[in-house]
Amino acid sequence: MERYAACRGGLLAAAAYRGDMLAPIDEATAQFLDAAATDLERHLPTNGRVEGVSVIRLGEGVGLVARIRIGAQVVDVEGSGDSLVTAYAALWHHLPEARLTAAFRAMVSGA
Repeated sequence: MERYAACRGGLLAAAAYRGDMLAPIDEATAQFLDAAATDLERHLPTNGRVEGVSVIRLGEGVGLVARIRIGAQVVDVEGSGDSLVTAYAALWHHLPEARLTAAFRAMVSGA
C-alpha cells in the first residue's frame, strides 16, 4: 500500500498521525486534494477546518482520508473508490457522520 498526502499550502513530508513516510504526488493530484479540502471546509461549521487529505493506493482502487478538526475534536473521514473522484464522493457522504462524532465527543468530554 502506497501512501500520498497533500494539505493546504503544499505537500506533507510525513503523515504525522500514522508516522508513515509519504511518496511524492503529481501536481494534478495535489491540486485535486487542495480543491477537495476547500470543498469539505465549506460544509463544516465555523470552528471546523481540514488539516489534511491523504491518498492511499489500494490495489486496483484508491482511498482518501481527510483529517478534520472541529473545535478541539479531530476526526478522520475516509472514502474509497476506483478513482480519486469516486473516492472523494464516498468520503463526502461520510462528512455528516464526522460532524456528529465531533459534536458528541465535545458534549461527552465537556470541551
